[in-house]
Amino acid sequence: MVVHGQPDPNRQVEYVAVVRSTVSAGKLARGMALGVEIAQRAEKITGVPTAFVADATGNYGGVAWLTAFANVAELERGEQTLNTDQGFIELIDTQAAGVYADQPGPAPSWSTAA
Repeated sequence: MVVHGQPDPNRQVEYVAVVRSTVSAGKLARGMALGVEIAQRAEKITGVPTAFVADATGNYGGVAWLTAFANVAELERGEQTLNTDQGFIELIDTQAAGVYADQPGPAPSWSTAA
């Protein structure tokens, strides 16, 4: 399910960079809002549209960011630009912890019952 972004049928695409995660239990609203914010920030930094999507099947809370590139040179430039942007790194480091699971898959649940 597309949460943010829209495919451009007139844009030629050869490569798609995909980042997957799972929203942590109890963080669905924050995870969706932050996911859109991350996609918008990535678009602004790279100049390339980034979609934020949620899984319709599979693990509950599964999400992904999809960024489509015209060619491998654009992919490499976009990834390097994004991954060296201090503001983007700070957004991920300060906002994503605890909102998304460390590894994609089922959202873990914890119980304090003995």
